[in-house]
Amino acid sequence: MKYPLPAGSIELKSITLTDGRMLSYCDNGVVGTSSLLFHHGTPGNAQIWETFLEAAAAKGIRAISYTKAGYPGSDPASHGRISDTGEDYLELLKQLGVSEFVSIGWSGGGPYALHSTFEDSCKGAVLIAAVAPYFEMGEQFLVETDGSETIEILEKKTASKEACLEVTLKDIPDLENLWTVENWENQVKDRENYQEFADLYSKFNGLVVPTLLNAIFPDASGYATDDFLILSDWGFKVWDVNKPVSIWNGDQDLGVPTTHAIWQHERIKGSTLHILEGQKHVTIMVEAMEPILDSAIAKLRQ
Repeated sequence: MKYPLPAGSIELKSITLTDGRMLSYCDNGVVGTSSLLFHHGTPGNAQIWETFLEAAAAKGIRAISYTKAGYPGSDPASHGRISDTGEDYLELLKQLGVSEFVSIGWSGGGPYALHSTFEDSCKGAVLIAAVAPYFEMGEQFLVETDGSETIEILEKKTASKEACLEVTLKDIPDLENLWTVENWENQVKDRENYQEFADLYSKFNGLVVPTLLNAIFPDASGYATDDFLILSDWGFKVWDVNKPVSIWNGDQDLGVPTTHAIWQHERIKGSTLHILEGQKHVTIMVEAMEPILDSAIAKLRQ
């Protein structure tokens, strides 16, 4: 990959699916037929979850993350909707001997985690700063966001995968300069409780930044396809979800604002909502990792 991960980072493994495609994944090494299943955001790959996988292992819980089709290590697919993607991770779990699981999805991984709840083997889901459905929210989708996207841009992205890639290629040229470990560290050093999480921030940022960049450069087609699927009709409705779901969002998140969390909470019967003061789109993954992980483990043990 173009951007090397830190030495000793979690290994990216792969399986061959029945259709011949390769799917990459990470497994924390805990033996068991029950597991947490992590769905990465947009962009990303399975390795982005290393800190969570390690924390789960310390609690004796099996945890597996996978890479969505088209991202590094996973071959592209012809999926037209989120509802078409489940066979990938379900086959992964079957090959790894997992018979029951709880899904955790961050950002653009949220729709995938929600869809997995329709499987009998899924016991529930945890959403972290998870994007809500644009095809249902309409203009509400942009309320309280940072203004980097408009309805016009979103409509172009949902026109086709090709159109979404065209928009994506115009948006990404500066990311290689902006997304550096140093820049990400500088954005959190003035946080009130930074010292408490300094080591975890260092590890998380050192891993996540190259993982994100490798998911875009030199090939952004997987990123664009993922974005297209997330912004288009998911193939299911949020209010049809009937498994236990906990929703976590930071009140300072401008990428996926609390309006998305509240909208989904109001439509998922029995869901729990956690709006965390002072948390942003990335800080929640570090500073709230333990309670989020515990909420997922509680569902797995039910």
